[in-house]
Amino acid sequence: MVVFVQPTVTKRIAKDIPNILPIYTSSESDYWYVMPVAEGIMEHMIKSNDRLTDAVEFVLELADTLVDLHNRGVSHRDIKPDNIYFYEGRCCLADFGIAGLSEQNERLTPSDKQLGAIFTISPEMKRDPLHADGKKADVFSLAKTLWMLIRNDDKGFDGSYDRRNRSIGLSYTSECKGIHLVELEDLLEDATDTDPERRPDMNKFAHRLKIWQEICQDN
Repeated sequence: MVVFVQPTVTKRIAKDIPNILPIYTSSESDYWYVMPVAEGIMEHMIKSNDRLTDAVEFVLELADTLVDLHNRGVSHRDIKPDNIYFYEGRCCLADFGIAGLSEQNERLTPSDKQLGAIFTISPEMKRDPLHADGKKADVFSLAKTLWMLIRNDDKGFDGSYDRRNRSIGLSYTSECKGIHLVELEDLLEDATDTDPERRPDMNKFAHRLKIWQEICQDN
């Protein structure tokens, strides 16, 4: 059972979890909140001289933050480039409007409406958001977001990652020419599997991404 995370909760978790865009003040009764001015991640990435390296580094920061959130029973459920910002030298998550808190019992998630962005939403969040595992949905959405940052593509791709598809596979892109991609593409395939049970959890996602990063740094 999950509930929507209110701005007060976001403010609380932002105090001791890095890489969450803070909320300065808010009014839950009037449905508004004030956050700092920050640069959208897609806008920030335009200035990158190495999109692959920067995208992986940013997503690793977010993955570590999400591991902490998941350990506290919080899933974001709406990870996409539009909800990621560059603020004070780091990559930050924002907009916890449809985030889920485990083991709560008010303001239930509607069971008949999909939750999340159309381009990054996991299939189970489309079918049955009430019973879907928000943590595994976050893995799916973060993997798609990683691809979008690397490719500078705010639309993403349908379904699971397919390295053989010339319009999707990273090996066909200029950003990744001559780069060792095996472990990265294995991870993208596993993390966007249509079956959430076959996806890694966020901790394993971060671990595998770090392994690929280390392999590339050693080459």
